Amino acid sequence: MIEMEFSVHDSVASVGKRSIDVLAKGQSPFTQYAFLHALEHSKSVSAETGWIPQHVFVADEKGAAAFMPCYLKFHSFGEYIFDFAWADAAERAGINYYPKLLSAVPFTPASGRRILLREGLELAELLPSIHQAILHLFDKHKISSWHLLFCQEREANAFSDFDALCRLSYQFHWKRQVTWSTFEDYLLAMRSSARKQIRKERRVAQSHGFDLRIIRPEELTAEHINALYRFYQNTVDDKFAHAYLTRDFFEELQRNPENFLATFAFDQGKPVAAALFFHKANTLYGRYWGADIEADSLHFELCYYLPIEWCLEQGIDYFEAGAQGTHKIKRGFLPASCYSAHLFQDTRLASAVARFIRLERKSVEQEMSLLSQHSPFKQTATDTKD
Repeated sequence: MIEMEFSVHDSVASVGKRSIDVLAKGQSPFTQYAFLHALEHSKSVSAETGWIPQHVFVADEKGAAAFMPCYLKFHSFGEYIFDFAWADAAERAGINYYPKLLSAVPFTPASGRRILLREGLELAELLPSIHQAILHLFDKHKISSWHLLFCQEREANAFSDFDALCRLSYQFHWKRQVTWSTFEDYLLAMRSSARKQIRKERRVAQSHGFDLRIIRPEELTAEHINALYRFYQNTVDDKFAHAYLTRDFFEELQRNPENFLATFAFDQGKPVAAALFFHKANTLYGRYWGADIEADSLHFELCYYLPIEWCLEQGIDYFEAGAQGTHKIKRGFLPASCYSAHLFQDTRLASAVARFIRLERKSVEQEMSLLSQHSPFKQTATDTKD
């Protein structure tokens, strides 16, 4: 049996680009070195923002075996799998909920592998080393719990042997059917009322006189970057939210032009609205939207319809348009399961959360079933994304 050895790193730079990207193998753009490094280098992720890198790296005699992004956290913001009620209950019971350990991609509610493995290795072979690393961090930082967010279902269930709890949640995802080659094919698969609404929204969005188009990485200029950051700030202000990302993060995108694109609305050459997307393998991920102006249906065009056209042109099968939003259903995004795993030190808290998760799962399953009945398509096949 090959001996595995774990180490904990305070930056992805310490792990190294080659090690991470070899393990990532072109999967999610968010677990690539460039994205994680951009978050750290831009200070969007740092001790000052409450995200302290404690990345777990496992090696054997052949070199890099596994990588799991990890962060020590003293709050629960920027995660999208909400545990504020758990933290409140713990504090009322006299249990220190923070600090906690989080294995996730900061500020990114996109599903995918969270434990990167060398090709040929199985997760079961790495679990003892990864669990040992988690326990090491528990002891070192007096941590109450560990949370693995937006992971694959098999990753969440794998840790059940160590008493981790698997939690079910959902988002709205788009999945291309084999009969769709064009946007018109997509529309024809819908019921008449849904088809008419989308056509109307596209006409309205295009009636404002803006130049609506996709900007690819190689076309991105400093003006585009400035606009994207401005739009991001506008959205944060409109929602009374917290700006997680710094301007430097957006500038990092231009320095590492891969795996993303943007849809823009231009008014006489000036950017007035945009949405930013990332893509890798067979999936497009919608991330940030914003605008300087209000224009009816422009959000739908830039965030959904232009990207869906692009997916159909490029043969992309999946499109995750971000967290929440039942309004996405009538645009063709249907409920899709998301998974997380949660491990607690305190048995009282673990028992209470386990009861909550069991009841929540029933509610989530019922809600997903009810929402699926509102599908805009004439006939809906039940598919799951691996």
